[in-house]
Amino acid sequence: MKTSISIKLFLPIFCILTLSPYVNSQDMKKPDPVKSATLDMLMGNWVAEPYEMMGSKWNEQANHYMKFGQYMFVDITAKNDKGETYNGTVIMGI
Repeated sequence: MKTSISIKLFLPIFCILTLSPYVNSQDMKKPDPVKSATLDMLMGNWVAEPYEMMGSKWNEQANHYMKFGQYMFVDITAKNDKGETYNGTVIMGI
């Protein structure tokens, strides 16, 4: 009786462990990276011309890059003439 219980437990566990790497639910895989000429032109570091907002002169920099193959991240850093700073991140799904 003891051996039949251990075989009943061993067999399903063995099957799950050996076959799970080969089973893909609905044939799912990571999406391919986005290829776009427009996005390629936007990538890199951008520096804005100084502009005035609410009585202060602001200088701004933005870093555009792709992450996870599908999302464009834009890290923004700004500083005004009074020493105040602003940091932000924009995430855009394609």
